[in-house]
Amino acid sequence: MQRVIIIIVVVVLGVIAGFGIVFVGYTPGQTAKDSSEILAGVSEEDKLALCGDGIVKSNEYIKEYLIPTYCSASVGIVVDRDGKVWFAETLTGKLGIFDPDTERFQEIKIPDWKTRNRGFGSMVWGMKFDPGGNLWFTDEIGNAIRKYDTKSGKFEIYKIPTKGSYPVQVAFDAAGNVWFAEIFGKKIGKIDPELAKDGTSEGIIEFAPDATGLETMGQLIVDHEGSIWFTMLDYPTIGKLFKYDPELNKFTTYVLPNGTASPVGIVEDNSGNLWINDHGTNLFFKFDTQSQKITKYSTSLPQTNHVVSLPYWNVIDDKGRIWFNLHQGNAIAVFDPTQETLIEYDIAKGQKMWGYTTNPLQFALAPDGKVWFTQWTENKIAVLDPTLPIPLLISTDDRSIELKPNTTSTITIQVKSDERTYSPVRMNVSGTFIISGKLWNIDVNFSSTELQFDEPSTKTVALSLTPRGDLPEGDHTIMIGARYDGITYSTTVRVKV
Repeated sequence: MQRVIIIIVVVVLGVIAGFGIVFVGYTPGQTAKDSSEILAGVSEEDKLALCGDGIVKSNEYIKEYLIPTYCSASVGIVVDRDGKVWFAETLTGKLGIFDPDTERFQEIKIPDWKTRNRGFGSMVWGMKFDPGGNLWFTDEIGNAIRKYDTKSGKFEIYKIPTKGSYPVQVAFDAAGNVWFAEIFGKKIGKIDPELAKDGTSEGIIEFAPDATGLETMGQLIVDHEGSIWFTMLDYPTIGKLFKYDPELNKFTTYVLPNGTASPVGIVEDNSGNLWINDHGTNLFFKFDTQSQKITKYSTSLPQTNHVVSLPYWNVIDDKGRIWFNLHQGNAIAVFDPTQETLIEYDIAKGQKMWGYTTNPLQFALAPDGKVWFTQWTENKIAVLDPTLPIPLLISTDDRSIELKPNTTSTITIQVKSDERTYSPVRMNVSGTFIISGKLWNIDVNFSSTELQFDEPSTKTVALSLTPRGDLPEGDHTIMIGARYDGITYSTTVRVKV
């Protein structure tokens, strides 16, 4: 399936002309509608890889919904101000709308939607509503940014001047301009909605940074001062961060840490720091825009058949927490920068051919705090309810340590369970010494690797770390976690080498 995995970054979208609206009711366990005409000529292997098995696999925190149109290959997703969930069916060329209150789907055909052969659709990574309620989204194969007027039901398409640019994200500035990033065009672009004309490139301006030695572009955001930030990379060796000042028409370049393989997700926190996900490793990090200091963190090690979790896109919520999806880790994660704690919610396992990930490629936060996401190869959307109580907490008073060769350092950890556990609570640890998150060249010993709670209580665990040889010098972090019933709760310890 290597050829399928590679296509995640380069895929396309299918030929359906005209647009109309179809309302579909949802019943748990139903079979999605057949779309055999769309998949004509697609091999059974590829159908299995892209369409899923049609089985809903919800758990305590995450509820899945089967998309009515078979093999929709949905990616982009956003939630409107009324709580309705919008998503892009990249293979079948539709906008899907799901009402959580009625559990009913609505589907709107997108005009002139193009696909490739072998059943791969036009990837839609970015979907956002402007203040007027218009939905803007990217169209890879159409090489365009599209707009859907939710009041009139009218679609418009704005053609990007650079051919084969692969638009990936959209963002709005204070003046209402629409900014977008180009994966292969290696440019950022701006659409002036007042000047844009349907079916043309009018009203679009592109800006090209110095992309010498860089192959592709990641996410784009507009910060609180109106500057444009984005990432670029040459996978898997070089990652850079760029800032564009629209008033000065000036680019500034920042080099990211050695080993950064694929910086993609980027978001600004309430203090003006940038949080960046490395979608080629287990790592994510904070970039202080004033001091340019970088602090790296690791997710827990994947529970799927993958070496790294691949943190992907990220969003900040109204509490200042950073949410992100773990592509190969098959989880939705939230990091609290104040407490330096990480919670990872496992998604029910996907197909073996994908290493058991469901390919949760995009997600969005709803006004009620729930997290909605697509499962590209399962033909589903799903919702995580983070308001539900978590049975575990983990803490330590040893918030920083120093590691020296052949010297043992011990961290005392308190693991609290608010309920009786019916399966083992498993301890785990990861760190930022190498990109996989594993504690390379360190002997790791927990006094107890598994805990059982017969009643609500707190247990103490000791973690001993003994470096066997040289470690990368400098400042690092380790994440010490407790895992139970599909939840991993981790806390950060800072490490000086």
